[in-house]
Amino acid sequence: MKRTVYILFFIFLLSIKVKAQGNFQKVYMFEDTFAIFNDVYVTDSCYYYTCTSGKAFQREFFNFGKLHLNGIEEVLLLDNDNTSLQRIEFSRSDMDTNFRGNFVTSYTNSSALGTVPRIKEIDRNGNLISDFTLNNYWLNDSLLFANFSRIQINNLDSSYYLFYYEYDYTTDDNSGSNNGSLGTMLINLKYDGTLIWEKKYRFLPLGMNKPRWYVLNLINLPNSEFLLIVGDHKLFPPSQAEMDWFKIHFIKIDEFGNELSHDIFQDGQYCPGGYAAKILPDGGIILSYHESVLAGTPPNLDYFATRPVIARLDNNYDLIWKRNLQNSYQNDFPYYLNMNDVKIVDDSLFVGAYNFSNAIATNGSYYTNSVRLCQYNLDGVNKWNRDYIYFPTDNFYDAFYGIADLELTNDGGYIMVGEAYNYDSLNVGAPGQFGYVLKTNCLGFLGDPQAQFSYSVNNTEVTFVNESIQAGSFTWILGNGDTIVTGETVDTLVYQYSSGGNYIVQLIAHGCNNVNDTIEFSIDVVDDNTGFTGDGTLLTLFPNPIASDESLAFYVGAIPEGNTTVEISNEIGEIVFNGSINGDHTTYIVPVDFAVGVYFVSLLSYGERLEVEKLVVK
Repeated sequence: MKRTVYILFFIFLLSIKVKAQGNFQKVYMFEDTFAIFNDVYVTDSCYYYTCTSGKAFQREFFNFGKLHLNGIEEVLLLDNDNTSLQRIEFSRSDMDTNFRGNFVTSYTNSSALGTVPRIKEIDRNGNLISDFTLNNYWLNDSLLFANFSRIQINNLDSSYYLFYYEYDYTTDDNSGSNNGSLGTMLINLKYDGTLIWEKKYRFLPLGMNKPRWYVLNLINLPNSEFLLIVGDHKLFPPSQAEMDWFKIHFIKIDEFGNELSHDIFQDGQYCPGGYAAKILPDGGIILSYHESVLAGTPPNLDYFATRPVIARLDNNYDLIWKRNLQNSYQNDFPYYLNMNDVKIVDDSLFVGAYNFSNAIATNGSYYTNSVRLCQYNLDGVNKWNRDYIYFPTDNFYDAFYGIADLELTNDGGYIMVGEAYNYDSLNVGAPGQFGYVLKTNCLGFLGDPQAQFSYSVNNTEVTFVNESIQAGSFTWILGNGDTIVTGETVDTLVYQYSSGGNYIVQLIAHGCNNVNDTIEFSIDVVDDNTGFTGDGTLLTLFPNPIASDESLAFYVGAIPEGNTTVEISNEIGEIVFNGSINGDHTTYIVPVDFAVGVYFVSLLSYGERLEVEKLVVK
């Protein structure tokens, strides 16, 4: 069933210890500080995280800690270095382990020396093993403030690969417009900070208004190769905004940074994105980006409005399919509206999370936002969506959500971390940036399934309404030997019993890890139309059972005068055939191309069911 999960996130101070019920959700809101979760690392016993905290718009602190499996949080390291601005909330760098089994992360550090990379190594007890910045890059290059960075760890030679957005002052043309080269830089260094080599990747002309390159992803490939994913963006003056473009570059390199191949993807003229990217076993890739349309009124108001999509490309980076993630186009392409990460599940499914923004026109347009966790198969079929909303909400300033990281957990579920940004709080001078952690089961729910259904009886036809929650599939045991399995999107089941009687009907709601919930009712089915429904005097089928490649014949007896039709439905009440009956005492032939299963053939007059026969296709 299609459901929105409205969750009131519980708010805790760091010093409070709580008892959680299996899954947990927490929002961190301090008295006068903010917190933004950046990354989570899954182990068998707990979840390690990195987090930004500190006074809003002032110095950021570096938090490292762990969440126990019951949701209790434990701070292991709080680095409140007041000599630098530790911009870890912008890094998007996955924390990983090095050859010593310690955690390593990188981010952008701003200080009196400039904006440079900073790398921390921390053991599992929160001890700081090393902490260094690459200050020499400020002399000739500046890593632009507040942009993404990526890190990959090579445990074979104990080195790190750092991928940064880079501004090269040495190529400035002295125009007074900070017109140096904008590009990307890949740095290979030892775990102690010793430089091994560096490479710059850019295609930038000299002069004003150079295109900008954006670091999007750095992905490990087999054979010690890497894939750099870079955004290439050119903005023209507003009067020429229809000339803007955005391209996504896929650059394959070897372990020494040498370029092996270079491909460009462009779905239309303007397709920013590439934040989430996952290589598939066939060499293709799952990729998030924004499609665009040209909006505004020419000649001076043209601009591109964008809408985020998730797509699959083949191993030549050609588009196979794409699916919209939002219903409407935006005037910008904020990263939080698209997926920042996807995870492959069982080699046939993938999950992603993002801020879902639903435009509603009431007293003017406004948006309701939610954290959306969704699952797709590799053919692009959406299996389910789960939405989570942080309260309070109102008509105009609902919180929006940044999803910084999404990981699979060892119980088959998912854990997400990020921030909730609440304009209502900020507008009254209160804290408005809250870090959150959301842990779900394999179906995206916080709790186990709860089975419930209601029903109504019309002669021997029973309509079941599934009112269960937090389940992914259902088994109906109908008390007469028949069993029907339905998915979560089937809310109503219409079933025709062959005769009246008392039936014990069970509904089993299936959750994760073989956790189920069962409810049963005793149902009295009364056949009020003896001589009509199901006794063969008006409708006779032959042959029955029937093979799927045979033609079904049925004989119609002395039907009443009027509008009479025949209807064939499957086990879950879907109509697969209907036709008019133009005369009584007549044999009708229907070519059968139905799938193997049980069907019900009904004879109706002005919508009233006269007789029903069960048909078995084998």
